[in-house]
Amino acid sequence: MGYQVHGVDRSSSMLNTANERCANLPPALRERLTFTQGDLRHIRLEQQFDVVTALFHVISYQTKNEALQAAFETARAHLRPAGTFIFDCWYGPAVLCQRPEVRVARFEDEAVEVTRIAEPRLLLNENRVDAHYQLLARAKTGHSLDVQEKVHELRYLFKPEIEKLLGDAGMRLSTWGNG
Repeated sequence: MGYQVHGVDRSSSMLNTANERCANLPPALRERLTFTQGDLRHIRLEQQFDVVTALFHVISYQTKNEALQAAFETARAHLRPAGTFIFDCWYGPAVLCQRPEVRVARFEDEAVEVTRIAEPRLLLNENRVDAHYQLLARAKTGHSLDVQEKVHELRYLFKPEIEKLLGDAGMRLSTWGNG
């Protein structure tokens, strides 16, 4: 559609993947895509955009008030006048009404069986869920087992908090939810 897109990520491996994929695109498309390694709380690109996005719960990974404020200030610093900040987050009332629960997912192909276990811990006084993930991968031949574990700390937010964060950063809420 002719957009210029600039992606920012903390992960050098994710940026390597993005650059590898970009290298396989037609030149006219490739020249409209750029990437920078950085943290959304602190990065300053010295550019402004019509739209800034932080999707896939990037905002929810900002678990401290200071980190949330910095993320919203960064978004504002990169927006042109009348620009739009599009983001998603874990919605507090939904988290409290439908509490996170243990979930098990299994995947399989000819070579491997994978089981992912997600065990959440709700921290009500911190508006946070610590999701402990365990990934078990078993090779079907040789039966070797690889186990990986990781904890994702996720903040859930409420509408008044979001309105305050936006206001403090010089923005306002224009749409909510599905529109």
